[in-house]
Amino acid sequence: MNDFESAESLFINCCFDEALPLLEKLVEQGNAKAMYCIGEYYRYGYGSIVKDYEKALYWWKKSAENGYAVAEMMTGCEYDIYSEERHMIYNSTKTSVMKLVKSGDIFAQCELGAWLDGDYDYICGKDKRKGRDLLRKAVEKGYFKAMYLLGFHYDMGHGSTEKNSFEKAVYWNEKSASKGHALSIMVLIYIYTDSPEVYYASESEKAEYLKKARFWYNKALELGFTEVTERFKDSDFMK
Repeated sequence: MNDFESAESLFINCCFDEALPLLEKLVEQGNAKAMYCIGEYYRYGYGSIVKDYEKALYWWKKSAENGYAVAEMMTGCEYDIYSEERHMIYNSTKTSVMKLVKSGDIFAQCELGAWLDGDYDYICGKDKRKGRDLLRKAVEKGYFKAMYLLGFHYDMGHGSTEKNSFEKAVYWNEKSASKGHALSIMVLIYIYTDSPEVYYASESEKAEYLKKARFWYNKALELGFTEVTERFKDSDFMK
């Protein structure tokens, strides 16, 4: 296992503070994929890194300049979701990203899968099945973000009408949350407190859902996810 593979293994399993010094060393050596990962740290505030969208964009651009097509695709985030610029970036990078997908690149599988599924609203979900197939490839390798994105697709709050969508949203978010992904924990709390499934449940079922919401709130507290705990600390389910 080379240095990047070691860092990648830690990163995809939410061992963010352990992966960070390895990635920073690789960045110093000009590793474009490591630069992309640093961009992810700043985009989502992983580990000890504080969210900073401008820094995320900076590192994605640096990665793109060093030849990593996935990072170039992600620079589309700079533009409005319905803008021509965003579509142009997708169209100009999809062939290169697909080559990375075929080579087994887990980040390419995840990000192109999300674009095709339409969950990022970069494009209109023209090939959702193919997108979800790519996300599942990344899931098979243990990537927490792909698990979260599959959960996002099935989340009742995002209009999914597929059979058992509530159960699937819970399943994939719990898989990611169990690895220590803060955003998945936040989504689970919303699902267990504010989804149609909960609204129409019996009183005994609602009690169980709220119990699960409290479980994940306490997990966020244990892991020090202050963005999650601050958001829900005064919620009714905590009383």
